[in-house]
Amino acid sequence: MDREKQILEVSMIFKLLSNPMRLGILCYLTEKKEMTVNEIREYFPNYSQPSISQQLHSLKANKIVKDRKQGQYVYYSIAEERILKFMDRLHELYCKEGEE
Repeated sequence: MDREKQILEVSMIFKLLSNPMRLGILCYLTEKKEMTVNEIREYFPNYSQPSISQQLHSLKANKIVKDRKQGQYVYYSIAEERILKFMDRLHELYCKEGEE
């Protein structure tokens, strides 16, 4: 991958992460590894299920998350190891309990 393409890819990732709900979804997926829309909604009580689904659709369209269907449930997880490592590092730096 050439440098310009890498820069565009990273820029797209940061643009997606600039939305607080999408960033939050990825934080929870980093912790839990796999969640349904309703499980994610428990962390966002002020947001409707359709608005969470819309954000998941955006993340999926950009290959940040993937889904798998099991029965009537759709489970979402982080799609790529690089994204998971990045989110793990963000989580380590900014999401430790008991720290401000």
